[in-house]
Parts: sequence; C-alpha cells; structure tokens
Amino acid sequence: MGKVSSNTNEYQFFAVKLAADAPETLSCVESCALTGNKVAKSAVKPGHCLIDNVCYEEGATAEIFGRPCMVCNPSNAGSQTEWSLAATVGESVCFINNVCQDAGDYYTFRESRSMTYTSLCQHCSPTDNSLGWFIDSVNFDFVADVEPPNDCLNKTVTTAESAANAEGQQKQEEESQLPTPSPTKPTVPIISVPVTEMLEPPIEESSPDKATPVATPDDAATPAETTTDTTTPVGSASKTDTDNSGSKFSRISIVGITSAIATVMLI
Repeated sequence: MGKVSSNTNEYQFFAVKLAADAPETLSCVESCALTGNKVAKSAVKPGHCLIDNVCYEEGATAEIFGRPCMVCNPSNAGSQTEWSLAATVGESVCFINNVCQDAGDYYTFRESRSMTYTSLCQHCSPTDNSLGWFIDSVNFDFVADVEPPNDCLNKTVTTAESAANAEGQQKQEEESQLPTPSPTKPTVPIISVPVTEMLEPPIEESSPDKATPVATPDDAATPAETTTDTTTPVGSASKTDTDNSGSKFSRISIVGITSAIATVMLI
C-alpha cells in the first residue's frame, strides 16, 4: 500500500500472481547462477534495475507504489536492486516515513476513519530537512511523542496568557495591601418642621356688674322691653370659637411632636 501522489489523499493496492509454469529468464537479467548450489545470484544488465524481482529501466519511478520521488538509478553503486531517491528530494520534495511529501505539506494524524488532525508546526521543508518533519520553533514549542492537535504550543498565545495571569496576580496583591476602610455611620438629614403657634384671642369674662338683668313680672307685659340681647359682644370669643382654637392648637402641637420623634429615631 502506498500514497498515489503527494498531491492526493488516495491510496492503492497491488497484487502479484505467481506463475506455476516453468519460469523464464527476466529481460533485465544477463545470467543467473547458483552460489554453492544454494543461492541464485543474478547479473543485472547495465541501465536496468531488478527490484523485488521486477525489471525497471533507468529513470522509472515507484509512483505505482505511491512513491513518485523514488526512481531506478543504476548508476549508483548497489542501486540496481533498490529504489533510489530522486533529484527532487531535498529541492521540492521530502521523503518522510516512506512517503513522498511536497514542500509545505503538514503532518497529519488520523485518529479514526472520520477524524484527522493536522499539525500546526510540523511540515515538509526540503531545504531544512528532506527526510523528516521540520519543526517551526519560532512560533511554536514542540511537544515530543504527542500527536496533533496537541503537539504544538503557540508561543504567542502562551506568552499572552502568562502576561495576563501575572498582571492579574500583581493586581490582586496590590489590592490585598490596601487598608480596609472602616464602616461609617450614614448621615441622616434632620428635618425641621416649623410649628406655628396659634394664639387664642382674649376672652372677656362678664363681671357681676354687667350681668344680664332678670325680667320681672311687670316687665312681661312689654315683650319688646323684656327681649334679651343674645348677640355676642364685639371683641369677645364665643364658646364655639374657643373650642375650635384649642382644637387647632392641639393638632399642630401633635404634628410637631410626632415629626421631632421621627427625626430622633432616624438619627
């Protein structure tokens, strides 16, 4: 199984059928001889590769196996039986974990069939590391042996959170050092209620000399002369006026006393 291309997410499988008939000599093999009558040693023709018992011409890639960055390069010593890295590896492609990755590809972790996480700091940078993931250590702190999305800690966010925590702690310490204000008794305004004194008008008492004359039998014959004048003299207060005056004074006095008592209770 292999990745078809570094630009796709597709994978493919391949199968090999073993023939039961008499084997034929491979086209890229010049000769095949037994070594010690036990091991067959083949001689591969120049310009060819014999990899996994399959012949490839020089320049052929392993894209069918999902590795387009692997080529047959028989010019290198010992490479006629193995795949070699293409010239693009280290320039525009990385070969990581037996998979070809294009420059800028990020490491992914498949947690389940429906959930795949992408790393924020591990990516392919051919000029920095062509055979492994390059770590962006400028913006992130890498956590080893941890899969995405928890493998990279953002330095900017971490620094901001640390600064905020330090500022909050300093503020809390400053507030704890401030003196605690003592409780004060609230000031209650004093309301003064003016009390208007009602002065009663002077009451003139009738003297014995000015008593009302008593009618005699002789005076009864003259009704006009025996009529008693019941008109209240000018300047004298009647009983009704006296009662009303006392009643008003009492009400005003009670209101004033009640207001004073309420003011004292509020204080």
